[in-house]
Amino acid sequence: GVYLEANGVLEKALDYHSRGISEIQDEPYLRRLKFRSYVRLAEINRRMMNSEKSLVYLDSSEKYIDLSDTLRAKYYINYYAAPNFAQLGNYSKAYELNKVASTLKDKLSYEANSFEISRLNAKYQTAEKEKQILEEQQKVKTNRNWLLVAGLAFIFGTGIAILLQKNTTKKRQLAEQTTLLEQQ
Repeated sequence: GVYLEANGVLEKALDYHSRGISEIQDEPYLRRLKFRSYVRLAEINRRMMNSEKSLVYLDSSEKYIDLSDTLRAKYYINYYAAPNFAQLGNYSKAYELNKVASTLKDKLSYEANSFEISRLNAKYQTAEKEKQILEEQQKVKTNRNWLLVAGLAFIFGTGIAILLQKNTTKKRQLAEQTTLLEQQ
Protein backbone atom coordinates (compact mmCIF):
# COMPACT_ATOMS: atom_id res chain seq x y z
CA GLY A 1 0.00 0.00 0.00
CA VAL A 2 2.77 2.44 0.84
CA TYR A 3 4.59 1.62 -2.38
CA LEU A 4 1.46 2.17 -4.45
CA GLU A 5 0.70 5.40 -2.60
CA ALA A 6 4.23 6.70 -3.29
CA ASN A 7 3.75 5.93 -6.98
CA GLY A 8 0.39 7.71 -7.16
CA VAL A 9 -1.81 4.60 -7.48
CA LEU A 10 -4.11 5.81 -4.72
CA GLU A 11 -7.16 3.60 -5.32
CA LYS A 12 -5.10 0.40 -5.10
CA ALA A 13 -3.20 1.78 -2.10
CA LEU A 14 -6.54 2.35 -0.35
CA ASP A 15 -7.49 -1.25 -1.06
CA TYR A 16 -4.21 -2.66 0.29
CA HIS A 17 -4.34 -0.59 3.48
CA SER A 18 -7.98 -1.58 4.05
CA ARG A 19 -7.16 -5.25 3.50
CA GLY A 20 -4.25 -4.94 5.90
CA ILE A 21 -6.50 -3.53 8.60
CA SER A 22 -9.06 -6.31 8.16
CA GLU A 23 -6.34 -9.01 8.17
CA ILE A 24 -4.77 -7.69 11.38
CA GLN A 25 -8.07 -7.92 13.28
CA ASP A 26 -7.26 -7.43 16.99
CA GLU A 27 -3.74 -8.81 17.22
CA PRO A 28 -2.18 -6.81 20.09
CA TYR A 29 1.36 -6.89 18.70
CA LEU A 30 0.15 -5.40 15.39
CA ARG A 31 -1.63 -2.37 16.89
CA ARG A 32 1.03 -0.01 15.59
CA LEU A 33 0.68 -1.39 12.06
CA LYS A 34 -3.08 -0.95 12.23
CA PHE A 35 -2.61 2.61 13.50
CA ARG A 36 -0.24 3.42 10.63
CA SER A 37 -2.64 1.89 8.10
CA TYR A 38 -5.50 4.08 9.34
CA VAL A 39 -3.23 7.14 9.15
CA ARG A 40 -2.20 6.22 5.59
CA LEU A 41 -5.87 5.75 4.63
CA ALA A 42 -6.58 9.20 6.06
CA GLU A 43 -3.73 10.78 4.11
CA ILE A 44 -4.72 9.09 0.84
CA ASN A 45 -8.31 10.29 1.28
CA ARG A 46 -7.06 13.81 1.97
CA ARG A 47 -5.00 13.70 -1.22
CA MET A 48 -8.14 12.55 -3.06
CA MET A 49 -9.94 15.62 -1.60
CA ASN A 50 -12.13 13.50 0.66
CA SER A 51 -11.32 15.27 3.94
CA GLU A 52 -14.41 14.15 5.87
CA LYS A 53 -13.60 10.47 5.29
CA SER A 54 -9.97 11.23 6.11
CA LEU A 55 -10.95 12.62 9.50
CA VAL A 56 -13.04 9.50 10.19
CA TYR A 57 -9.96 7.34 9.54
CA LEU A 58 -7.89 9.55 11.85
CA ASP A 59 -10.50 9.13 14.56
CA SER A 60 -10.39 5.36 14.03
CA SER A 61 -6.60 5.38 14.29
CA GLU A 62 -6.80 6.75 17.85
CA LYS A 63 -8.12 3.37 19.07
CA TYR A 64 -4.87 1.72 18.01
CA ILE A 65 -2.33 4.10 19.53
CA ASP A 66 0.65 2.16 20.86
CA LEU A 67 0.95 2.99 24.55
CA SER A 68 4.75 3.01 24.29
CA ASP A 69 4.63 5.62 21.53
CA THR A 70 1.65 7.82 22.41
CA LEU A 71 3.41 11.13 21.81
CA ARG A 72 4.46 10.24 18.28
CA ALA A 73 0.99 8.88 17.47
CA LYS A 74 -0.70 12.07 18.68
CA TYR A 75 1.75 14.08 16.60
CA TYR A 76 0.79 12.12 13.46
CA ILE A 77 -2.92 12.49 14.14
CA ASN A 78 -2.65 16.27 14.59
CA TYR A 79 -0.20 16.63 11.71
CA TYR A 80 -2.47 14.81 9.27
CA ALA A 81 -5.73 16.29 10.60
CA ALA A 82 -4.64 19.92 10.11
CA PRO A 83 -4.62 19.89 6.28
CA ASN A 84 -8.02 18.16 6.28
CA PHE A 85 -9.56 21.01 8.25
CA ALA A 86 -7.85 23.48 5.94
CA GLN A 87 -9.44 21.72 2.93
CA LEU A 88 -12.80 21.94 4.68
CA GLY A 89 -12.30 25.67 5.18
CA ASN A 90 -11.90 25.50 8.97
CA TYR A 91 -8.61 27.38 9.04
CA SER A 92 -8.65 28.20 12.74
CA LYS A 93 -8.95 24.50 13.61
CA ALA A 94 -6.20 23.68 11.08
CA TYR A 95 -3.98 26.34 12.66
CA GLU A 96 -4.61 25.01 16.17
CA LEU A 97 -3.84 21.44 15.10
CA ASN A 98 -0.64 22.62 13.39
CA LYS A 99 0.39 24.34 16.63
CA VAL A 100 -0.31 21.17 18.62
CA ALA A 101 1.60 19.07 16.06
CA SER A 102 4.52 21.50 16.22
CA THR A 103 4.59 21.33 20.03
CA LEU A 104 4.45 17.53 19.95
CA LYS A 105 7.24 17.44 17.37
CA ASP A 106 9.38 19.61 19.64
CA LYS A 107 8.69 17.22 22.52
CA LEU A 108 9.63 14.27 20.31
CA SER A 109 12.85 16.01 19.34
CA TYR A 110 13.55 16.75 22.99
CA GLU A 111 12.96 13.10 23.90
CA ALA A 112 15.20 11.93 21.06
CA ASN A 113 17.91 14.37 22.09
CA SER A 114 17.60 13.35 25.74
CA PHE A 115 17.86 9.71 24.77
CA GLU A 116 20.90 10.41 22.59
CA ILE A 117 22.53 12.42 25.38
CA SER A 118 21.87 9.57 27.83
CA ARG A 119 23.29 7.05 25.38
CA LEU A 120 26.38 9.14 24.76
CA ASN A 121 26.79 9.78 28.48
CA ALA A 122 26.62 6.04 29.19
CA LYS A 123 29.12 5.42 26.40
CA TYR A 124 31.44 8.09 27.84
CA GLN A 125 31.17 6.67 31.36
CA THR A 126 31.88 3.18 30.04
CA ALA A 127 34.94 4.48 28.19
CA GLU A 128 36.11 6.28 31.33
CA LYS A 129 35.72 3.10 33.41
CA GLU A 130 37.56 1.08 30.78
CA LYS A 131 40.32 3.70 30.80
CA GLN A 132 40.49 3.54 34.60
CA ILE A 133 40.64 -0.26 34.52
CA LEU A 134 43.44 -0.12 31.95
CA GLU A 135 45.33 2.40 34.08
CA GLU A 136 44.95 0.18 37.14
CA GLN A 137 46.10 -2.85 35.16
CA GLN A 138 49.10 -0.83 33.96
CA LYS A 139 49.91 0.16 37.56
CA VAL A 140 49.68 -3.46 38.66
CA LYS A 141 51.94 -4.48 35.79
CA THR A 142 54.43 -1.70 36.59
CA ASN A 143 54.44 -2.64 40.29
CA ARG A 144 54.94 -6.29 39.40
CA ASN A 145 57.86 -5.36 37.12
CA TRP A 146 59.45 -3.21 39.85
CA LEU A 147 58.99 -6.03 42.35
CA LEU A 148 60.62 -8.45 39.91
CA VAL A 149 63.52 -6.05 39.35
CA ALA A 150 63.89 -5.53 43.10
CA GLY A 151 63.78 -9.30 43.70
CA LEU A 152 66.42 -9.92 41.02
CA ALA A 153 68.58 -7.11 42.44
CA PHE A 154 68.24 -8.61 45.91
CA ILE A 155 69.18 -12.08 44.65
CA PHE A 156 72.09 -10.65 42.63
CA GLY A 157 73.23 -8.53 45.60
CA THR A 158 72.97 -11.50 47.95
CA GLY A 159 74.99 -13.62 45.53
CA ILE A 160 77.72 -10.97 45.32
CA ALA A 161 77.73 -10.59 49.13
CA ILE A 162 78.11 -14.35 49.52
CA LEU A 163 80.94 -14.45 46.97
CA LEU A 164 82.66 -11.51 48.68
CA GLN A 165 82.26 -13.23 52.03
CA LYS A 166 83.77 -16.44 50.66
CA ASN A 167 86.54 -14.51 48.95
CA THR A 168 87.31 -12.63 52.18
CA THR A 169 87.26 -15.88 54.14
CA LYS A 170 89.64 -17.52 51.65
CA LYS A 171 91.99 -14.53 51.75
CA ARG A 172 91.98 -14.63 55.53
CA GLN A 173 92.63 -18.40 55.53
CA LEU A 174 95.38 -17.91 52.94
CA ALA A 175 96.89 -15.14 55.03
CA GLU A 176 96.75 -17.34 58.12
CA GLN A 177 98.36 -20.20 56.21
CA THR A 178 101.03 -17.86 54.88
CA THR A 179 101.69 -16.62 58.40
CA LEU A 180 101.88 -20.21 59.70
CA LEU A 181 104.30 -21.16 56.92
CA GLU A 182 106.50 -18.20 57.70
CA GLN A 183 106.51 -19.11 61.34
CA GLN A 184 107.44 -22.71 60.53
